[in-house]
Amino acid sequence: MKLIFYILTTLIFMVANVRANETQETSETNHELKRYLEQHPESDTDRDGVLGWWEKEQHLSADALEELVEGTVHKHVRIPMRDGYELMAEVFLPADDGKPTPVVVTRAGYGRWRAAGYAKSANKDGMAFVTTQVRRYDGGKHEKFKDSESSFVQIDDMYDICEWLAEQPWCNDRIGTIGGSGNGFAGSMGFWSLHPAYIACRAGNTAGNVKYYWGYQNSVATYQIRWVNSTIGNVQGSKRPTLPKHGYDYDSWIKWITERAKDSDNYYFNGTGWYDPLFQAALDDFMALQHTGKAYVDIEPRGHGGTSGFGEKRNFKFPIHNGPAGKWGVGTFPSFKDLLKGKEPENPKSLIRYFLMGDVRDSSAPGNEWVSANTWPPVSTKTNLYFTEGGKLLSSKPTGNARVSYTYDPKDPTPSFGGYYSWNPKLSGPHDQSELRKREDVLYFETDPLQAPVNVTGRISAKLFISSSAKDTQFIVKLVDIYPDGYEAIMREAPFMARYAEGYDQPAPLEGGKVYELDVDMWSTANVFNKGHKIGVIVCSAAKESYEVHPNTYEQIDLADWGEQSVVAENIIHLSAKHPSHITLPVVE
Repeated sequence: MKLIFYILTTLIFMVANVRANETQETSETNHELKRYLEQHPESDTDRDGVLGWWEKEQHLSADALEELVEGTVHKHVRIPMRDGYELMAEVFLPADDGKPTPVVVTRAGYGRWRAAGYAKSANKDGMAFVTTQVRRYDGGKHEKFKDSESSFVQIDDMYDICEWLAEQPWCNDRIGTIGGSGNGFAGSMGFWSLHPAYIACRAGNTAGNVKYYWGYQNSVATYQIRWVNSTIGNVQGSKRPTLPKHGYDYDSWIKWITERAKDSDNYYFNGTGWYDPLFQAALDDFMALQHTGKAYVDIEPRGHGGTSGFGEKRNFKFPIHNGPAGKWGVGTFPSFKDLLKGKEPENPKSLIRYFLMGDVRDSSAPGNEWVSANTWPPVSTKTNLYFTEGGKLLSSKPTGNARVSYTYDPKDPTPSFGGYYSWNPKLSGPHDQSELRKREDVLYFETDPLQAPVNVTGRISAKLFISSSAKDTQFIVKLVDIYPDGYEAIMREAPFMARYAEGYDQPAPLEGGKVYELDVDMWSTANVFNKGHKIGVIVCSAAKESYEVHPNTYEQIDLADWGEQSVVAENIIHLSAKHPSHITLPVVE
């Protein structure tokens, strides 16, 4: 029987992929297919040395069908969308007992059959499982893809999927989505469809809006844009320019989900880490939904797939001071499975469980413990630390007219060390930044050794007053925890492009000698800077591995021409009474 399924599925894939206008990319143009072909040469069924998407899906389906629970019924279907597009999907029904069941859905960013492993778990629990393709960027042919937007179409698609499922005799109108990372973004975005049958979204290490979390931070292209362009579609067009065509107004997204959340009666789950590139999305969603009593978020002390730092190349772990119970000792979440089966908590309360980081070398230091709350952010005092000419961070505003400068050459960009830019455990986490002190294009500011621990939990921002010899340039701000032995653990970093000084909707070239005010959103953290440590801030103009290197030009430059057209810039940070550059920290008592 499984062999028959396999043969039929293969034939269906070959025809349906063409009919559904799926991408014509092959291993010659797509790095994911190239890597898969290298790992599984037998997947090249026509032996032409080139792997297509249908061949990869066919190869995956054979393995997945072997793993199904005995008695599982598999169906290949096409689900119609409101604009005429058809999403291909695989349906896995538990052994037929004649009763409609809840349905678990995965919007598969890596191919339907790579997500089919969820079917075994769902079917064991007596629930149906459906995995659908994620609609890829199609050059603007569909209305929802205007302005190269690859996210909002997932909302309507999820609503239409729920509508189709609700019409099926095997669905009992209780639907949930599950998926992490690339298998979770479309479900997380689809959460905002608010379909009445959509009971719960269980996501992990993911973000719904591709543009604001995956591709850009403060309108600067991030490392993750490579994944976005190669896997789910291009957020800018067929070429990947160094500079964006326009700014992305993050505030409008927050206003939209906040307004949308007023009508939400769905359960939202997300699990992430402070060094995961996408973690801020979980916090933003939680803040929009916390009033519903149905939002649940975990933030662990890790990266997307692991963490390194403090001499360990991977699998570095913060000590946990509140015992083996960890996050389960500070509150529990309702069961995703129970929710789908109709068992809802009597008095649901939103809950965020987050790890408060701290000194990893002092077992008596505060922090390194799980904390829970029903709301976010915690009550804090916004505390400004001002940059000074002598490299100090002070709580008092400067009184003079000082400024400091450095030369930024895009052909020799400042490198990245750790942080949250990568999926790779070897590159994620509280890496040491002290190597940057050897460079002349980096500014350091730091407090005196702290006389008492300082708990910084919440959203961080920096205000830079800058001038530049270039028509446009970029600034990177890093927050570091400086240990007494000199180790400088990165906690946060964020970029900002000077052209957006007046707003993301008002880009303009810089005028020589003019002072501009940049408001840099650095996202969030939760860390106790221990007594004897220093709070440090690094300012530079590149973090090569984290963000696209800025060529110091205002004109659009394709990457192929970047090296010839980039220019050197003299960048100035003002530290005066009139222009007091500073960082703002949320200090929790």
